[in-house]
Amino acid sequence: MANCTSYTLTGLNAGCKDSVGGVAKIWLADKSAVTWTIDASTHTIKPDATSAFKVYNLRRGAASMTSTLTVNDNAGSYFSTEVAINFLKMETSKRLEVMAMLMGQTTGVVKDNNSKYWAVGINNPLEGSAGTGETGTAASDANQYSVTISVDDAELPYEITDASTLAGLESITLA
Repeated sequence: MANCTSYTLTGLNAGCKDSVGGVAKIWLADKSAVTWTIDASTHTIKPDATSAFKVYNLRRGAASMTSTLTVNDNAGSYFSTEVAINFLKMETSKRLEVMAMLMGQTTGVVKDNNSKYWAVGINNPLEGSAGTGETGTAASDANQYSVTISVDDAELPYEITDASTLAGLESITLA
């Protein structure tokens, strides 16, 4: 958990222009099934096990993760992180997954399109904050479920860099 003295400004270089937006893959697990360990000296994180996670392979442009700082002078500050996902084609198997996401309390990992892995819902659970099912009107309109799961937390999502954790996540396949 962040405190007023846990971070120090060090400066940043401009960096390369090789960053791309979007989410490639998401892993979710029941919040009660996973314990996270944070290394305060390196600001890295890893779960106790990856076996509880379920994988969601996504089409390009079908998901995003956004973290927004909210400041309240009387109540303090927090970050709201939202993971928005679109699942093409409404059907029963997707309906059941959408219901589980929206009604459950989960923790997760978001792999962005830069092959960076981000832990979300580590202190507080991810919970459904928005969801729709839509058929569209025209033939070119999307027939899809749209889900937003979100969490309010004291810090931005941590990056996961532990090689064994990443290998464990990537080895998870659909049943």
